[in-house]
Amino acid sequence: TGQHLLSAVLQREIHAPTVSFHLGEEVSTIDVASGAIAPHTLERVERIANEMIAEDRAVAARVITRAEAEAKLAEGKLSKLPDRNGDIRLIEIADYDLNACGGTHMHSTGQIGGMLLRGTEKVSRGLRIEFACGLRAVRAARGDAEILRKAAGILTIGAADIPAAVERLRLEAKSAAKERLQMREELAAYHAARLAVESQIRDGLRLVERVWKDRDRDYVRLLASRLAAAAPSTAAILCAQDGDPVRVVLSRSLDLNLDCGRIMKEALAERGLRGGGSADLAQGDVPAAQCAEFRAALANSIRASVAAERDRPRAML
Repeated sequence: TGQHLLSAVLQREIHAPTVSFHLGEEVSTIDVASGAIAPHTLERVERIANEMIAEDRAVAARVITRAEAEAKLAEGKLSKLPDRNGDIRLIEIADYDLNACGGTHMHSTGQIGGMLLRGTEKVSRGLRIEFACGLRAVRAARGDAEILRKAAGILTIGAADIPAAVERLRLEAKSAAKERLQMREELAAYHAARLAVESQIRDGLRLVERVWKDRDRDYVRLLASRLAAAAPSTAAILCAQDGDPVRVVLSRSLDLNLDCGRIMKEALAERGLRGGGSADLAQGDVPAAQCAEFRAALANSIRASVAAERDRPRAML
């Protein structure tokens, strides 16, 4: 009965027809053919529904023939009819709503007890409105109040101050995240410079290989990029061994004429794995048990590519 009443108010007040509904044990929902509904409009709909509940309007059921129902549909007194033959059962909220329905209903709107609209959610067919009636509405409101009480206690403020406090925390978190990102960038640049100094150039190549169990994959990728930009003649094979499979990142400095994406893709394909990237940076995931062997294969491919590039001018001469 609460669903009938709410659907009727939504249709009459804001021309939002109900397209489907779900009646749950604690909360129920209706989907309406509508875009977003402003909070003050929802409050008005809720107020009107509760005023009609307070008026204790009669709710009556009657059965009419299919022909009579179709006549009422044509007159606009019914919004739709079920796809069935035979007599049609109608539920009427006095002087307000008339609907075909075979469900169980109250004898008056007052027996609904009250209605609480709890929120909305965008769905494929329009907008979903969550609501509760009677003691369910009381329990839902009590649960919401308890959540607010706990939140206020954690923040050591009054419940009315929670929105402002949450917004302040959101802004602080956003600022802290920006600061962490900047520090992460600076750390990666420093780390890359240190790795470049620790590795010597041999046969025209500085090959840096490292494995970390305590660095996340995004940082390892960032470090590989910074390392390639920090020193010439540099190729890096960096691994984030924070799980299985292991993330392997390959990068190179711009003065090296090798294709990281091709080398990575070929090495992975030989093992039935997938991955790749650009000429400057590539990545892939390999089983932890194969990590050492895979890194060695990448290193051999890099050395062979650099050697071939180094010998090419001699061959031309």
